[in-house]
Amino acid sequence: MKPQQARFRDRLLTTWTGFAATGRTNWPTFRGTGTDGCVQTLTSDDWNRADFTRDHNQLFWKRHG
Repeated sequence: MKPQQARFRDRLLTTWTGFAATGRTNWPTFRGTGTDGCVQTLTSDDWNRADFTRDHNQLFWKRHG
């Protein structure tokens, strides 16, 4: 397992077990309605809000799908 994979695994385990115990996570708060195309990133680096449509070039795939 690569170091960044181990960091990601450990972070997920810590986050989910903490959530199970307290009902809280250390994720940024989302203020949108859930229809704004933004999602939570889950990486070995910072966890941030991500623009799914932009990051995955969704409009391109809709036009060519």
